[in-house]
Amino acid sequence: MSSPSELHRRLHENQLTIASRHRGGMARRPDGVEILSEDEELRYLILEAPLAGPLPDGCHSIRVMPWAGDLSRRLLALGFGLQGGLLYMSLRRELPPPPELPGYRVERALTPEALATFTEIQFSAFPTLADAHNRRFNFLLASQLRNVDDPSHFYLLGHFGGRAVSAGLLLRTEGVGGIYSLATLAEHRGRGMSRVLISHLVDEARRGGCDVIALQVSSGSPAERLYRRLGFAPEFEVLLYGRR
Repeated sequence: MSSPSELHRRLHENQLTIASRHRGGMARRPDGVEILSEDEELRYLILEAPLAGPLPDGCHSIRVMPWAGDLSRRLLALGFGLQGGLLYMSLRRELPPPPELPGYRVERALTPEALATFTEIQFSAFPTLADAHNRRFNFLLASQLRNVDDPSHFYLLGHFGGRAVSAGLLLRTEGVGGIYSLATLAEHRGRGMSRVLISHLVDEARRGGCDVIALQVSSGSPAERLYRRLGFAPEFEVLLYGRR
């Protein structure tokens, strides 16, 4: 792929927006974008073209967009190995009706307390975010608090049995509604709560004028199979490289 289509560019920009807003910023390079953060492990380089200069100091994670070409040999020589793929998907048909779940309700997360709960659910679903001293929890919570009042962000919590058990975030950019941070506590998975949340997020995206609904998922994961059943289809795959 020599250059991204207009749709793929918009999907990419949506993901760049959430990464830069929630990790600390970004810096453009001739060959791509560096996602910045005060937390070194949350930084990464996105290559949109063949590598054109030295790697950023401390770089240990690289994403290769499909229009950058085959960079595997160059990255291997620099000490990076392929760690998997991130599949960008878009909704191609109407969602099937979500299941009816008595006792399950969905509401916006707007208060500091609700956003702290949102972040806790994030950590439960994405354990690689966790650290031993709650430093990263506080960092990510601060990013939620900075962005919650921005009209491009829409946070949701799902409640069951008197507690929040699921979470999801919608980010709107250029007519794209990107779904992020979709998570359910382990003991409540498999009941359809994520499907209900997705339905709410899709409805909100369309109310906000989005003509594209998108998300990203690890290639070959159970979540990918779920999204395919719901009507999401692959657009492109980003290859993930880490320092060996």
